[in-house]
Amino acid sequence: MSEAIKGLNDLIKKFEKLKDLDFQKALMAGGYELMRYSMDNTPVITGNLQGSFSVEKNDKGGVDLVNSANYSHAVEFGHGTVPPKGMVRKAIDEHQNDILQAVKNELEKQIKEV
Repeated sequence: MSEAIKGLNDLIKKFEKLKDLDFQKALMAGGYELMRYSMDNTPVITGNLQGSFSVEKNDKGGVDLVNSANYSHAVEFGHGTVPPKGMVRKAIDEHQNDILQAVKNELEKQIKEV
């Protein structure tokens, strides 16, 4: 009987440690995958637009994919007679499973360390 209780106590301690998982770190892993695929979809003339992507933590516990080129919005969504390239939207549409897998892999790695 005491062996079963001891095992239960260990399990409870492990479950308590799960609250310390770094979800933002897992989201960063997904963000980097999204960034990589978005960069692959980015048209290259000088390389500035492609090199202006970054993944940043936000204050809400999530992450943001940022492109600091002042014309990135116009390329993503189009403007005037120029059609949209949809770099980020195309990356999400085509690689959503890979992006989610990166998040899952990071969480599984953290869980194994518990």
